[in-house]
Amino acid sequence: MDASSRVLAPDVHLTGATARPVAAPKRRGGMRSDRGGDAIPTRSLLTVQPGSAAAGGAQDAMGLTRTEVEFAQSLGHLLDTPRAAKRLMNTYRLIRSTRSVGSSEFLGLMERPGEFQAVLTLLTITAGYPTLADRVLVALEEDAGLEKPTTTWNDFAAALQPSSGGAATGAYFPKDLRAADANDNLAQWTNMTQGISDSTWHNTLTELEPYRRWGRVVARFSFTLQ
Repeated sequence: MDASSRVLAPDVHLTGATARPVAAPKRRGGMRSDRGGDAIPTRSLLTVQPGSAAAGGAQDAMGLTRTEVEFAQSLGHLLDTPRAAKRLMNTYRLIRSTRSVGSSEFLGLMERPGEFQAVLTLLTITAGYPTLADRVLVALEEDAGLEKPTTTWNDFAAALQPSSGGAATGAYFPKDLRAADANDNLAQWTNMTQGISDSTWHNTLTELEPYRRWGRVVARFSFTLQ
């Protein structure tokens, strides 16, 4: 088994393999039951598509497109260190290597923006704000279970926002950040959500469903200490 196979082996399964059952978000023991840092997002397997670079498809062993690079650059304000940027791109390249990108929904079709936007956006959040990212991923799951779930990424991003300028607090603003001793985390959350909101101007993938689906995969690569 070569080095890349050893990296992929723990978390990547070939398409068609028996999938593990998807569990509901769990909670960390001893922590509060309100929405905050207590829930763990579901972590789904990353499948390898036939014809992808990870499956040995040489035709898909292609470099990043200009569109991907420019979109990644538009998210740069969510990262504050070169290390975080390197971690983001390394993880993105690993996930991308499992997609058959020659002509696929991943890079985009004539009638549909590429799902790479969802992957890069969520990976940037986990790389730039590793201690807060799980709350965003859990919120994506919780929203899917509502009678009337959110349908667009822009509306979901707005639901993460703290109150500001008279605007109401978003539905997915963590309750534990309202405490008097949460100033540091509140400042980070405010910076993160503002960065997410700013990035929506560059994002043409507005439908929320791909973010929900990819959120469970990205959760496998999040860096929150458990």
